Amino acid sequence: MQICNCTVAIGGEAGMTVLKERVTVPELAILRVIHGEDAVRNIEVIADESVDSADERSRLGSLYKAPENVVRDTFGAAGALPKTLDDAGISDEFVISKTVAATKRKAKASAAQEMTAAEVADAE
Repeated sequence: MQICNCTVAIGGEAGMTVLKERVTVPELAILRVIHGEDAVRNIEVIADESVDSADERSRLGSLYKAPENVVRDTFGAAGALPKTLDDAGISDEFVISKTVAATKRKAKASAAQEMTAAEVADAE
């Protein structure tokens, strides 16, 4: 299952945005139901981990109690949960990095740019 970082506009209010780290794809779907489809943005896949659907369903049920039954209403009473952004039907317009490899490449590029800037500063 993909694990992501994202920003969430609480209640869809752009002025009340928070960063959520290590969010599973099913949790992203729940956040979109609660706060609005366009409230969850800047989604970045940071890992791909083995997560049991039943365990995740239970975790989400204990975390998101309001509105009542939001997990069941979103995914049904039983069965597998979405494991990828594509499975969840999350549009690319809300995603900044869809694969772990792309995220790692971006981090390496940023580190290389910082080193280059530091080297330039040292040379001056």
